[in-house]
Amino acid sequence: MSSEWNTAASRVEASFHAEGTAYVTFDNHRYDDMRPYVFKTTDFGASWADISSNLPEGGSVYVIKEDRVNPHLLFLGTEFAVFATVDGGACRTHKLALNLIRRQPRLGLQQQCS
Repeated sequence: MSSEWNTAASRVEASFHAEGTAYVTFDNHRYDDMRPYVFKTTDFGASWADISSNLPEGGSVYVIKEDRVNPHLLFLGTEFAVFATVDGGACRTHKLALNLIRRQPRLGLQQQCS
């Protein structure tokens, strides 16, 4: 991660399993950059590894969650899909669900006033 990079962290998630391990996702869509950005540290943030290389472009990552039982099972929520990886993001990511709402649900809700 470059110290000159100017974008917003959308989520920071500490590991349930290992001290010093954490994950961070970034959302850079405000600058027309829809690439996914996911990083992992295992040394309390002294260095970060990019684990987003196998995610498809075209959707910012908004959330990452580590499974409470399996430290290698990660879930990622992007603009258009939910993904999971069983190897800690090292090389394989699987799209989980089909037919998800393709917009933010709150935009489709209307307030009912009496």
